Amino acid sequence: MRRLLASDPNVEMVDEPEMPACTIMDAARDCVAAYAQHQQVALHWHLGEINQDALVPQGPAVVGAVVNLLMNGIEATGRGGQVQCRMDCQTSPRQVRCRVIDDGPGP
Repeated sequence: MRRLLASDPNVEMVDEPEMPACTIMDAARDCVAAYAQHQQVALHWHLGEINQDALVPQGPAVVGAVVNLLMNGIEATGRGGQVQCRMDCQTSPRQVRCRVIDDGPGP
């Protein structure tokens, strides 16, 4: 995960604070909502079973990764398309899963 989030593999990542999963989703939504509206793309948010106490390490970096995936989906689907962002938590093993799904034509 760290290598995926790092823009330069030769630069050591600084530890960033943990963030609640629902806060990550809210921050990502705030970052892309206006762009999606401008592109006439509908965004759908699905919060599964989110434990309010579930903290995600490197929270701000994860927000950046989710925003990147959402922007890619918005660009791929084009005007009139739809992009879904689904997030849910598991307690055992401790995981937070975020899926971004678009109805674009694919590669």
